[in-house]
Amino acid sequence: MNVRMKLFMGLTAVLLLVSLFISQTGRNHRLFAGSDYAIYLPLVTKPVSKDLTVTGVEITQAIQRADNSVPLVANRNTVVRVFAEAPVGGPINNVVVRLTAVRNGSTIGQMNSAPTTIPIDATRDNFNSSVNFQLPAGWLSGNVNLTATIDPDNTVPEANENNNTISQTINFNTVPDLQVRLVPINYTHTGPTAPGFYPAQSVDYISDWLMRAYPVGNVEIAIRSPYNFTGNLQDSNSWVNDLQTGLLNRMRELKLFDGYSLNTPVVYYAFVPISNGSTRWFFSGIAGIGWIGGRESVGLNLMGFWPADETGKLAAHEIGHNMGRRHAPCGVSGQTDPNYPYPGASIGEYGLDIPNGVFWSPATAVDIMSYCEPAWISDYTYIGIYNDQQANGFAAMNDMAVDSLIVSASLSADGAVTLAPSYAFASYPAADGGSDYRVELLDENGNILVSHPMQLREAEEEEVSARELTAVLPLPTTAAATLRLMHGNEVVASRSLSNPAAFGPQTATAVRQGNRITLTWGLVNTPAVVRLSPDGGQNWTALGIDVTDGTFTVDATTLPASENGLFEIILGNTGSKVVLTAVLP
Repeated sequence: MNVRMKLFMGLTAVLLLVSLFISQTGRNHRLFAGSDYAIYLPLVTKPVSKDLTVTGVEITQAIQRADNSVPLVANRNTVVRVFAEAPVGGPINNVVVRLTAVRNGSTIGQMNSAPTTIPIDATRDNFNSSVNFQLPAGWLSGNVNLTATIDPDNTVPEANENNNTISQTINFNTVPDLQVRLVPINYTHTGPTAPGFYPAQSVDYISDWLMRAYPVGNVEIAIRSPYNFTGNLQDSNSWVNDLQTGLLNRMRELKLFDGYSLNTPVVYYAFVPISNGSTRWFFSGIAGIGWIGGRESVGLNLMGFWPADETGKLAAHEIGHNMGRRHAPCGVSGQTDPNYPYPGASIGEYGLDIPNGVFWSPATAVDIMSYCEPAWISDYTYIGIYNDQQANGFAAMNDMAVDSLIVSASLSADGAVTLAPSYAFASYPAADGGSDYRVELLDENGNILVSHPMQLREAEEEEVSARELTAVLPLPTTAAATLRLMHGNEVVASRSLSNPAAFGPQTATAVRQGNRITLTWGLVNTPAVVRLSPDGGQNWTALGIDVTDGTFTVDATTLPASENGLFEIILGNTGSKVVLTAVLP
């Protein structure tokens, strides 16, 4: 018997050629082998019952919306989620998905997934239901067209091969590096719990979490030489207070006396130890604070006593304030951001901690700007920080410092203003005030020499809040006799300024005994700033602020390495610049 395929009336049939012969006996006929007969049988085929498709892609660097509208940052870890599905015949095993990248018309690379099982339905809330690619470094800049293809080699027979590909063009935006100057604090604790000395810890425990969550391509940490601070951080007044001696106030002053401008993008972050060996002063309470919109903040080093991420998360919260973020509404008894879009401080969208492979659901994770856990970053906060860094992260210092006056004051809840000592030295005037307060300098006859706007900054955490006025204004050529703060047309604070001639000839001496260097200039009760330049005046490190003893002692082992060291003593509350110098012995 032979079997062949033939077309019969436009249909496919099976032709069987059978050799038979007929035996006729009476009325009965029988077929016997010996003759050929053609028999046509219809061929019934079963339709293909499988289909693979790509329904979408999501490109995330920490958090993303379904429409991919959260901006992408150049040179930042990036994961592409390909939503590959098998709606017919699924799940289907051993399927490959390919991702191809094109820039400026040229293919820059492609990636193949391992053979995987494609589900019937891939959803955003199930990270493992999508096929996920971490992009190589060479793809993370400029405009890139991504094409995702399921079963690129057509190894799976499908009813529809036309739904296997999807493309999306994305842009990686250039964002300035986040610059943080970590200020280790030599902390002398005067509070009731374990008072004593807690040495500075010059270790970066914050950049890892910042890099995982913040919309930047790099976090640049510079560890400053330690700064000495004495106070009781179990009391809110040592964090920030009306006398401008709180640690947060000091960070703003420290930045200026270190030679930065008021509007520099560099974050000054005071890093406070809570332990010395087995002794610990902190168990609960205020752990950090930061100016809203001003890039200075304070946080405790919780490493070793809290989970490893907590120190970095605390820094992300406080630096978030520095970048204009207010509290998200969870666990906060004070004011919260009225524009926060999600109830209970939910992160709102699906988040991804790429280095650690942790997938965050908006049903459980809350925003880092709240006081609740588990904490990640919402799309709202992520975009807010992105916009702030794009607007302010590129800010450059003026080309040359000029003789300037730094004026600062605290503003209490009832509107009372308390002036801090003012200092005249070479700095960078800041023109943008942003408040209805201004500072005026008057000559000895009461004539206004300078009228300059002031910046108003706010900070708030549980149990503590503060408002601060700051201005850096150019010094007039005529010595000022009076400084006054104005709110509208009302004088809210004033001070008489010392005439530099009243000090007479002044000198400063620096004497080394072992590892201790003692500076002496003899003007008791005149506030002064002590700072050191390791390179003859090009760069500065402030050592002491509002020193009133006429003398200052420093441990030489804590000073920056120096080949041409120079001390400056800047006298405060003067009508023009009075700066004494001494060579580092």
